[in-house]
Amino acid sequence: MISGKTIFAHKKLLSTYSEYFSHYFGFESDTDCQNELIPICDFSYETYRNYIHFIYTGELFDSNDGRPLMKRLIELIDLSLTYDEMDLYERCTNEIDKLLIPSIVTDLYDQAYRYQLKSIMEQCSRFIITNWTKMLEQINFEQWLSCHEHIRPSIGNLKPK
Repeated sequence: MISGKTIFAHKKLLSTYSEYFSHYFGFESDTDCQNELIPICDFSYETYRNYIHFIYTGELFDSNDGRPLMKRLIELIDLSLTYDEMDLYERCTNEIDKLLIPSIVTDLYDQAYRYQLKSIMEQCSRFIITNWTKMLEQINFEQWLSCHEHIRPSIGNLKPK
């Protein structure tokens, strides 16, 4: 149960495909308890629904919940790292690679910094240095860069692929 909303799922399936749930349920997963509610406090309903959807289908999102795609990806990455779900993490970072463009990379970097997602911060830094000329053409990029002194060492250490 998340924020008063319920997501229905099969305990056995969750235990089979998720190490987190396998540990959570332990050996109980052999007995099917249909009324067991698991309170979830760490993530939003939408993020958790997408996580369960991924377990069931292998797809990242079951619908567009109105939030920006990058925000949804960052939240799923945060969840994947919390629950050690590396398949989900890999899918999200691959999706980010496909979607990175100069106009959104700074916002994505800021979100990754907020969650301390170092690999995404590095991904953004690598994109910035690889696309340096295009980045300089972006409105407010130099101002953004001056407010983010912590990124300068990352950019200085990266070389384009």
